[in-house]
This record gives sequence, structure tokens and C-alpha cells, in this order.
Amino acid sequence: MTKKELIQRYMPLLKSRFGRVIFSRNPVNLGFGGSYNRAISMATGKNLIITNDDIYFPKKSIDALVSALTKSNKIGAVGPITGSRSVCTYQYCKQGPPIKSYSREDFQHIEDFAGKIKKLMKGTSLKKTDILTGFCFAVKKKIIDEIGGFDDKVFFYGYLEDTDLIKRIRQHYDVIIAPGIYIHHGGIEGISASFGQHKFKQLKSYVINCYKYARKWRDFLGL
Repeated sequence: MTKKELIQRYMPLLKSRFGRVIFSRNPVNLGFGGSYNRAISMATGKNLIITNDDIYFPKKSIDALVSALTKSNKIGAVGPITGSRSVCTYQYCKQGPPIKSYSREDFQHIEDFAGKIKKLMKGTSLKKTDILTGFCFAVKKKIIDEIGGFDDKVFFYGYLEDTDLIKRIRQHYDVIIAPGIYIHHGGIEGISASFGQHKFKQLKSYVINCYKYARKWRDFLGL
């Protein structure tokens, strides 16, 4: 089954679940940042959820992210916590349940864990941070319009476009972690299965983008 056939098959279900859904294929490979920028330019809402393609959203987690984002005009972006070990920030929650299969039981484990986190963290304040990982975060569209989107002129393929964008947001607004919102990242094969198809290209991109980031900001990883 081709990607186009897959989309056509599930588009009615997606529209019934989420309402307005648009599928648009890039005419050429625009890379990570360029693809997001194109989607952002098509968005019409006040708030955006920037998310990878290997995310499971527990019930009401998107609403919770947007609610946290809109608590204050000083807040520019909000990220959840997750169980993915690749998230080398305060967003990492090692107790998060992995996906062993795509069964209903596995997803129910995630729902149950997200509900437990919500109860445990009830009343806990939002935490200001320097870095959010780009697997998933909420941002106000007016801020992207103001400072620009992902820097697809400097960075390509993947790595540090999200760090660069968050650093630019942080120059003007608070960047926040919401410890009571758990969103799952990754599938059976770990995270970014599609991203890891070309190991050499992946490593090469990481090294080059680290160099470009360091030259742009005169530091490493925004720390």
C-alpha cells in the first residue's frame, strides 16, 4: 500500500475524529524544518502543536497543553513530559510505559499512566526551562509569525532545528515544562523509525548541524 493509498484509506476516520484534516504532500524534500514551516503557514488557529509522527496523545492532553500555554502572555511555548530516553532534558520520565505492540492494552497502559501523572502532579506549578525537545510542544502562532519558524536555511534533515527555535522564543518569552502532562513518544522500534532509516545520513546530519548551531549561537545546545 502506497502512502497516498494509506492516507485515502484513513482520511474519513481522521476527519470524523478530529474535524478539519488536511493532507498535503511536499513537491520536493523540504527537510524537517521546511516541512513544519509549510504546515505552519497553512494553519489558521491561534495555537499550534508542533509534533513528530510517532506520538500518542492521551485523552485531553492536547487541551491541557493549550490551557497551560494560554495561562499567561509571558508564556511562549509549553512541552509535556515523556518516557522516551532520547529526551535528554527534564522532560524525561523513566517510569513511562513502553509500547511492546500496537495493541489496545498497550495504549491503555499509557492512558492509565498519564492519568496517574495528572493526579500526582495536581497543583504542581509549571516549570520554566531553557530547552524543550521538539517531539511535541505547544506554541502561539503569533509568536512564530513574530520571530519566524524553523531555520531551514541553516539546518536540514534533522537535529537542532527545534533547539534553535526554542532558543529564539526564550529570548522574548518563557519556555515551560508542564509536569502533569504525559505524552508518549516512540513506537515498537523506539523513536523516529523513519528518521533512522539512513544511519550514516543521520550521523552526518547530527555532526554538521551541531557545528552550524555552535557557529550561529557561539555555544553548544543552547546551554
